[in-house]
Amino acid sequence: MCSVYTDLDAEMLIAAAALHDIGKIVELKTTMTGEADYTIDGRLFGHTPIGIQMIEKAAEELGVKCERIRLLEHCIAAHHGKAEYGAITVPATAEAQALNILDTLDAKMYQFEDAYRSVDCGMLSGKIFALDNTTIYRPCDEKELEKYFESGEQNAETDGGGTLYEA
Repeated sequence: MCSVYTDLDAEMLIAAAALHDIGKIVELKTTMTGEADYTIDGRLFGHTPIGIQMIEKAAEELGVKCERIRLLEHCIAAHHGKAEYGAITVPATAEAQALNILDTLDAKMYQFEDAYRSVDCGMLSGKIFALDNTTIYRPCDEKELEKYFESGEQNAETDGGGTLYEA
């Protein structure tokens, strides 16, 4: 991204990407089996302000007080993009905007990966709330198509180009 958008501060964007969810280590507590639940501070404040406090504390302990800390904190404050999505503020720097786009892309791609794990090839998922109630189609790769047709399934047809449709 930074090689295309050369005005982006790559160091800032990488730091923001690495630290934007740092507050989640205080927001959530996990059991030995990996189950997570919210802490009291997590419920009261959320991971974004907790993360900003963590950055401020670390900067203070290191004796760092500069504009770059302010910009990093802004990236964290704005990484959800809009107030209705949990942002403290909207992105006001190119790096904050880029972080929001990358974070949104990551969240949406996770929804596709999750749907692909639960849907057979050639089929549609149910509506996915996190994607504005979109249904996701899971395409078949060549091996899946061969296996599907070898099994003698009668409820599928193709468009002649190998694309499987539910009949």
